[in-house]
Amino acid sequence: MDFDPIDVNNPEAIDYWCKKLTCSKEELLDAINICGNSGAEVEAYLR
Repeated sequence: MDFDPIDVNNPEAIDYWCKKLTCSKEELLDAINICGNSGAEVEAYLR
């Protein structure tokens, strides 16, 4: 799942990424708005 696009409509995907990146849902969604929904791009942005 790490390189898949992050599906913002899937609560399980949001939970997975929040746990993986130790961020809140709001932080994750903000990063997606800035970087797009690429898991790798969002991870790089939040790290």
